[in-house]
Amino acid sequence: MSPERRKKKKGAGIGSFVAILFLSTIAFLALIFCVFLLIRIDGMQSDEEELKESVQKLHEIEEEGYISEAEALKLIEEEHERTERETTVKFVDWVRNQLLEGNSTKWMLRNLYRTFSNELIVESNGGYFFFPVRADFKQALIDPSELSPDDDGLMQYRGSDPQIDGRLGIDVSRFQGKIDWEKVAADGVSFAFIRVGFRGSSEGKLNEDPQFVSNIEGALENGIAVGVYFYTQAINEEEALEEADFVIQALEPYEISLPVVFDFESADSDEARTNSLTQEQNTDHVLAFCSRIAEAGYQPMVYGNLKSFLLLLDMERLEHLKKWFAFYDTKQYFPYEYSYWQYYDKGRVDGIEGDVDLNICIEDLGR
Repeated sequence: MSPERRKKKKGAGIGSFVAILFLSTIAFLALIFCVFLLIRIDGMQSDEEELKESVQKLHEIEEEGYISEAEALKLIEEEHERTERETTVKFVDWVRNQLLEGNSTKWMLRNLYRTFSNELIVESNGGYFFFPVRADFKQALIDPSELSPDDDGLMQYRGSDPQIDGRLGIDVSRFQGKIDWEKVAADGVSFAFIRVGFRGSSEGKLNEDPQFVSNIEGALENGIAVGVYFYTQAINEEEALEEADFVIQALEPYEISLPVVFDFESADSDEARTNSLTQEQNTDHVLAFCSRIAEAGYQPMVYGNLKSFLLLLDMERLEHLKKWFAFYDTKQYFPYEYSYWQYYDKGRVDGIEGDVDLNICIEDLGR
């Protein structure tokens, strides 16, 4: 909007709003200059004539007839109110457009808060939780802008760091049925995390995944790097250790090169045994499992999503552990260090019927 022309006092005209602010600022600075001189004279016994000259300069500026400081402040306030109205209208239009494009409220909140307040948002049970990004935690190895999908929807590393792997991987369980691992390897899959088993969320029974043996042998035979995971529902450290021992025993016939993962997620059932556990208890279970896995000579790692890492676990106590992060979007949201990103749960790979989780390796697969 073009500044309106306003009249000077005593008939003099001001060319523009910018001139008003500029000249008013001169008057204000002149006043400050005089105060400074007063202090200087009092402290250093400067010449009295220097003060008189400064006061005379201030009077000369005032006699030019420009608007007063109070009038300038009023104009600034009016401009501020106008800008606020315009900003509100633009924001409402932005929200409307995002909703029309199918973006969720959660998506909009996350983008706003990461941009303007540097906070992470977790949605759980119909509520929102806010977590300031902590600079004292290990930060992500790469910038989110260095990761983006190609035309086939496969996430690619676009940076130049030779330490970043960027290869494609999957994770599988009985839900993928019988897999043709030769076709999987030929389709460009470099690594796979295979579920060893799980604990029931209601009865607490340990179960081996029905496809574990078939999957781990098929992947290894076709040159795919293998890691494994166990879906936990431990309610105490003893059960977490029991789960670790279950995995270690299942792995005895095989040699794997990737981590053994403690799959930590909240159960979907209202009757789950783990629903009442505290953040401290959950973290104790992760540490117990991972410690036993490390003692057995394997590399431990913990898997989770935003709710897992920010709401249910104490990240500070897990700083030393590798992390496998699940977040289904084209742009990574997790600011802290992670080794693998599970970025899509409806991927398609030759040799597998139906959907499969897609992952990208951030660090070197050999580490």
